[in-house]
This record gives sequence, C-alpha cells and structure tokens, in this order.
Amino acid sequence: MRSIIFYLTFFLSSVNLFSQTYPLGQLELFMEDEERNDRLVTAEIFYPALSEGSILVAEGEFPMIVFAHGFVMPYTSYENIRDYFVDKGFIVMFITTEGSFSPSHEDFAKDINFMTDYIVYEAVNNSQSVFNGHFIPDVALMGHSMGGGASILAANLSTNVKTIIGLAPAETNPSAIEEAFFIEKPTLILSGSGDAVTPPSEHHLPIFDALSSTCKIFLNIKRGAHCYFANEDQACDFGELLSGGDIGIDRAGQQEIMFEYTEAWLNYFLKNEQDAITQKFGSAIENDIRISLTNKCDLLASNNSLPQEFISVYPNPASDLLRLRNNSVERAFQLFNIHGMLMHEGLVFDELNLNNVDNGFYLLKLEGINNVFKITVQKL
Repeated sequence: MRSIIFYLTFFLSSVNLFSQTYPLGQLELFMEDEERNDRLVTAEIFYPALSEGSILVAEGEFPMIVFAHGFVMPYTSYENIRDYFVDKGFIVMFITTEGSFSPSHEDFAKDINFMTDYIVYEAVNNSQSVFNGHFIPDVALMGHSMGGGASILAANLSTNVKTIIGLAPAETNPSAIEEAFFIEKPTLILSGSGDAVTPPSEHHLPIFDALSSTCKIFLNIKRGAHCYFANEDQACDFGELLSGGDIGIDRAGQQEIMFEYTEAWLNYFLKNEQDAITQKFGSAIENDIRISLTNKCDLLASNNSLPQEFISVYPNPASDLLRLRNNSVERAFQLFNIHGMLMHEGLVFDELNLNNVDNGFYLLKLEGINNVFKITVQKL
C-alpha cells in the first residue's frame, strides 16, 4: 500500500506578517507510493506551532490547504500563501514533485491525492502524529497555473477534499476541462483579465464552465496578472513579460484581493463560519470595483440564506468508526454498496460504528442532507 520513508527536521520561524498569531512550524516529508512502483512523493508542510522553537502544533484544531505549484515554480515562490494562511489557523501542505520542464500532470494529480489521504489518515488515526488532536479532517485543494489544473484532476481522487480553489488554473494533459465536468465540489476560480500566459478564455473560463458544482464562482481581477498570485519568481515573471499581457495592477494589490476572497471561502467550507461567504461575496457583487464575479453558487441565492448545517464525515478511509462533524440531531442513515444495494440502515448522531461493515467502497445517505458521502472502509 503506502510506506513512509522518513521525516526530516522540523523548522520553526515566525510568519512574516504585521500581526502574527502563530509561530511557523515546518515538516519536510518524503514518502514512497507502493501502488505506483514506490514512486517518491515529497511535500513541505507548514503549520501553526505551539510556541517559538517548539515542534508541537498550537492549541486548537486546524484544517488543511494542499497547494500545487505552477510550472517550474518552487514552493518558496508561494511563501505569501504559506505565511498568510498559517497565521489564520490553517495547515498548508505544498506538493513539491513535478518541478521539471517536462512535468507529468497526471502524476502530479496522483501525488496530490496520495499525500492528502496519507496526512489525513495519520492525523486522525495515529496518536503519534504531530497533528493528532489538532486536525480538522476537511481539506481544500488550491493550485496555481499548472497546479490549478492538476488540482482539478486530483479533486475526485480523494474523498477528503471539500473544496477547490484555482488560481489562474491551466489546461492540462489529461484535460482539466474535461475532468471538471465530473466535479461537484464547491469551486472558486480566480483569474486576471490581463493574463496572457494562460488566457482566461482558453484556460480558466472553460474549466469554470465545465464544472458540475452547484456552488462555483468565477472571480475576475480586473487587469490582473498570471504570476501575481505568487511572490516574485524569475521563470514565471519572465514568461509573463514575454506574453505581453494587459496588466494594470501591482502584485500587492492582486494578492490583497486573493486573500480577502479565498479566506472567506475557506472559512465557510473548512471552518464552518456560516456567514463568511455572504458577508464577503454577497456585498462584492455590487460594491467591489476591483473585480467582477460570475456567481453560480446556490449559497449566494437572492435571499442570501445559508444551509443550517454543513456536515462532513471523517476519517476517510475509516476503520471502526465514521464520525460526523457539525451534525446537531439524530438522523436516519442508509449505507449502500457501490452497486446501489442497501447494506445497513439505522440512526446516527455523531459517529457510526463500522465493526460489521466489510472493507470496500460505500455511499452514505443521511436524512435531510442532499449530499451523498462516498466513503471507504479499510480495516487496520
């Protein structure tokens, strides 16, 4: 199945923000994927640390952003994203594979999935994991350019992914546009109208239009750039200079917009802050002259009402227990196998006992909830 090679040293430093909430912890991870001929998968994980110099995670529970880089761009080009979101109480994991001039988009997507599922499983089930007891098992995939397209390819590979954010997502091989048709997860696409590296009409908009999600938003930054979602990066910036895009905003201004809207999106879908979307996106439709929005999200209906509950299930894969997060009442449940046969039914509140459920793939239907949860049962 999967085997860990080793963890490298923890690193601690302060996040580079005006108002610091957490010291910055870092974990470098090397793993082999035995299901892909022991393919080496690497990642850098950053997290809110307990204190300066401590390897321990800060008090509290934190959701995770899994970030995929752009073409030949190192994760260090996205230290702006690292610093901002760790300080806001997120774990941020950068997938560091496929950095060459001939990357495999398919392998990159599988690497995203592999490392995401591993970290979630370990954080929930392994008491020795540094994240155990400090982890909200809800994950957002975020990617820039090539990484945005790869995140679309990866989104349906993992049942732990709750939402997707694409920063100028690029078409990939295999096609992210074609894969988007199968994605029903809430998705936010950020685009710059001045982007000539991945022109929106050829990359960002076709991906957005193809998505099957009932909550998707396309946020166009007026005269925004392709590379300004990241910090200065020689390769990206040189490519943008040659592309001749119509850029009319500076890097700091574009990143300010990015953080405002992505934080609100993530606070809703990963932290269950029920008014986060309506407060930010609802007013922006009329009032923010820096952007234009294409809103195809049921959460931003004309009455601006949100669902009373946003329920998620974890861990996934599960062994003996499947837990329900944010559920407030006892509900009837039905558990179907992949052929649609009803296997188990009953009542559930905060956890479902899986002792009598065999290994395999299942669909969980909860009374009063439109979502059908895809779960994997995998006995230890």
